[in-house]
Amino acid sequence: MDVGQGDAILIQLPDGPQVLIDAGADNSVLFGLGEALPWWDRSIEYAVVTHPDLDHFGGFFGVAEKYSIERFIYNGDVDKSLFKMLHESVEARNIPSLIIDQGYALEWPSGVTLHFVWPRAGYESDDTNARSLVALLTWNDATMLLTGDLPVVQEQMLLQSYPDLHAQVLKVGHHGSKGSSGLVFLEAIRPELCIISVGRDNSFGHPHPEALRRLEAVGCQVRSTVDVGTVTVWSDGSSPFRE
Repeated sequence: MDVGQGDAILIQLPDGPQVLIDAGADNSVLFGLGEALPWWDRSIEYAVVTHPDLDHFGGFFGVAEKYSIERFIYNGDVDKSLFKMLHESVEARNIPSLIIDQGYALEWPSGVTLHFVWPRAGYESDDTNARSLVALLTWNDATMLLTGDLPVVQEQMLLQSYPDLHAQVLKVGHHGSKGSSGLVFLEAIRPELCIISVGRDNSFGHPHPEALRRLEAVGCQVRSTVDVGTVTVWSDGSSPFRE
């Protein structure tokens, strides 16, 4: 979803539930949810925070006010004061929370799987981006890799754990920053469609020209929320994802 400079990814499962991975920095996510969900649907079955940076979790304050969240999933990092407030809000609402790492998977009767492939159990870093939850969404031949803000160094570590990791669609790491989406990683993943979630005229210079050149080098089609708004891909379970 287009939430400006941030990430917010809504997964609508074929058997009903929704997974919201990150929610941007503010209430912009509520507009996106209002557009995507029917007016009577006021529940989000799974809320996932990839890491405790405001542009990934800030919108969950408003989501929790307007929607019933059934489960809250995160990587266990609560060292930032604003994220502590969100965590306390989740606890006050008696929303079950779950700390996960590499190897955990959500599976549904439809055959859809959301397999978390990073961070490794016990992996520590002072860089919140380095511990971003990374998830591989699969439904038969449809595959999508959601990378949070994962930097290049940790991309290489991820490939060590999953040397055969491939995905048709890639949510480009860290809004297209210079320090993510390394060429070795992209050549291993071999994405056909690369989606960048980024805000117009942001102060970070995202997406960085070097990152865009690397995406071009591997031949993937690039879609940016700053250019096209919300990007929607879908599958019927018998084909890869398509726009």
